[in-house]
Amino acid sequence: MKLTAKNIKKRSIFFVPEDVLFSGDVNKSVSREKVDLVLSFLKDLKSQGLIELFLISGREKSRAESEIAATGLEKFFRKENIFMLTDSYIASKEETDRERYISNLQKDPFFVDEFFKQRVLMDLIASGGILREEAVLVGHDLWLDGFYTSRFSGVDFVLVREGFSERNVPSSEIPKWVHCIDFTIDDFKSLIFGKIQKQDAKMLESYIFRKLSRELVDPKELAGMVQKVQAKRSEGESTFTDTNK
Repeated sequence: MKLTAKNIKKRSIFFVPEDVLFSGDVNKSVSREKVDLVLSFLKDLKSQGLIELFLISGREKSRAESEIAATGLEKFFRKENIFMLTDSYIASKEETDRERYISNLQKDPFFVDEFFKQRVLMDLIASGGILREEAVLVGHDLWLDGFYTSRFSGVDFVLVREGFSERNVPSSEIPKWVHCIDFTIDDFKSLIFGKIQKQDAKMLESYIFRKLSRELVDPKELAGMVQKVQAKRSEGESTFTDTNK
């Protein structure tokens, strides 16, 4: 099927560059050939006025600029559609958040401010620059790209299978309900046509919270808490039954 203005569902394609368009901590072997092939295809659609391409990096501007220049990515995106962490954004943070960011940056010059991606998306939606239902974020991390996007901006997202991770830790075990794509023209066609099913926000949230509860509460303690709740529930049911005899 030919892509036309009438059958395109996703017109605003946002890319997270780290571990998707160039190698990073998770995907250390991003194929430049694959990336250039897909982006050239998308750029052609952009030149026809069918879609718009965006790039969002949560890295400090000078670091992001050098990485983007080194990989030649700027030729695929309009200058005004490339978003990088700026001094004004950092200054807009609450004092505690700003200090935390500066501390993280001192420890790691390539630190990524994950919420910056959501701020860009939310601002564009609020200003009418994009329509939420026509936008999609292409990332790789289930928590930082998936859960954050679902939770904050509400934009659809897909994750690149090759760089799939959870909190930037590579994982080969991808939950069956997570919709991943390969970095191929065919998969991006399916994405633009709207053939890739929307992620289940409730299932994602349940998965994240379940993992967090295991980390924050000792398994034995959690089992004890569950038993107590079940016991109280049983007592309540028994009392109700006796009262209504």
